[in-house]
Amino acid sequence: MNPSIHVPAPVRNLRASLQWIAAALLLGAVAGCATWLPGADYPKTPSTALADPATGLGRQLAVQVASHPGQSGFRLFPRGIDGLLLRTQLVRAAERSIDIQYYIFAEDDTGKLLQESLLRAADRGVRVRVLIDDSNTFGPASGQPIPPLWRPPAQDILDALDDHTNIELRLFNPFVYRGNISVIRYVDFALNAPRVNHRMHNKLMVVDNTIAVVGGRNVADEYFDAGAPPVRFGDIDVAATGPIVPQLSTSFDAFWNSALSVPQKALARVALAPTSLPEARAELAVHSADGDLAALEPGLNSGDPLKGLLDGRRPWTWASAKVIFDPPEKAEIPPGEAVHSPIARELMRTLADARSEVEIVTPYFVPGDRGLALLQRLRERNVRVRVLTNSLASTDVPAVHGAYRKYRKPLVEAGVEVFEIRALPGQIPSDIRGSGSGRGSGSGSDAPFALHAKIYTFDRQRVFIGSANFDPRSFHINTELGLMIDSPELARQIVERFDQFAALPNSYQLVLDRDGPFGPRLRWRTQVDGRAVDLYDDPDATPSRRIQAELFALIPFDQLL
Repeated sequence: MNPSIHVPAPVRNLRASLQWIAAALLLGAVAGCATWLPGADYPKTPSTALADPATGLGRQLAVQVASHPGQSGFRLFPRGIDGLLLRTQLVRAAERSIDIQYYIFAEDDTGKLLQESLLRAADRGVRVRVLIDDSNTFGPASGQPIPPLWRPPAQDILDALDDHTNIELRLFNPFVYRGNISVIRYVDFALNAPRVNHRMHNKLMVVDNTIAVVGGRNVADEYFDAGAPPVRFGDIDVAATGPIVPQLSTSFDAFWNSALSVPQKALARVALAPTSLPEARAELAVHSADGDLAALEPGLNSGDPLKGLLDGRRPWTWASAKVIFDPPEKAEIPPGEAVHSPIARELMRTLADARSEVEIVTPYFVPGDRGLALLQRLRERNVRVRVLTNSLASTDVPAVHGAYRKYRKPLVEAGVEVFEIRALPGQIPSDIRGSGSGRGSGSGSDAPFALHAKIYTFDRQRVFIGSANFDPRSFHINTELGLMIDSPELARQIVERFDQFAALPNSYQLVLDRDGPFGPRLRWRTQVDGRAVDLYDDPDATPSRRIQAELFALIPFDQLL
């Protein structure tokens, strides 16, 4: 239903009562379907990426690609707002196909901007395939308050766009319950945990099989520093062109045609008045004229950053690379059985082969016994190891921090340099922070900062960038996607970013105080008002976060994080 249409209170109450009755009936159904994949028998037509599309994007890049045989072009995008502009401009430039694969696709300001552009593309005949992890199709858009027992649907517009002839929406590893009553959703998760705990964490956009965008960003305001997000996630996208793009399309096709990817039409939402395609079209039209998004239009209309990539003003870095992705079948492995993860295998092997230096950037850092031992062995060989992750004050998942904290001391004792991002960094680089102000232009926000990038560099020669954190969930539970790029130039750029964020005004460096009253203890070294200071006990964290982290540290469930 279009939220702008007034619904009388008696009608709303009747609908709410009917939803509770339907939910009670569904609760019994959910309890009896603990291993059932909903929609598994729904007919669906396999499809693959369009080969060699002769489109405007391809023609404009043909000379550059031909000048670097066997190599692909890459360009880093550290500013969130540029990542949003690039994605939107790519969708608006598409002529034949758009493939989108995300863990989160929120229907907030940025999500609706992309949805409106997708609808326009479909209207002009572009084939649009959208694959979203089902764990994030429930609940409000990011940053909105959550009612205690009932959550508004999070994908009303995407559901409606699925009715368009040229748009198809599929959900990965869907839950059984399709309504909005929180308690039933939680029961669904508890009963189906061995299956639904596996999530598709991949992030990918491919347009006309010519340009792709890979990295850690989901689609929501906080990842692009737009709108009014409650937190600003620091992340980096990489745009890619050349022979690597069809390889990325192959990874998308593997998931799109997987048995775990279920058409939205097979998963009817429990709703008496779902949003129709005309209603969605009208809502997106109103939203596109909103003042908060109007500030983006000059940037979108200028054509940059996409135009700069096409005409060479924003040069690509040309290099050899390979796509690494976990197969969708990874999400079907029962607990306790061996997991085949190309992502984990490649990252651990490349780390073990490092000779001089590695940098690990990961918001969720739970190395486990194997990862800890590997990093300790690297230090024994005098390989410099630096890790940048979230502090307790900056993390959005205190449970992960509770698991991570027990590894800090042995890592520092081994000589690993560990840096934790401050929630209010003192000197965010201007090309990360942006230069605008206000809700639509990016970074005028005073929201706390949190690290979200997942990037690894090896000997300043190779870079891995993608969706994989250095934790058991990425290695053993979720599916992940990334690029391993042989490029000293990109490695240099990433190390430069690392140095900027690891600088003491922006982070805490963990150091060991060997003269503590009860033996060696950790200190957090940072800079305040230009003066170096040493702090104790997860500085700047609220009491509630400290309590959460302490409690989670007592629970041995690292393999679930």
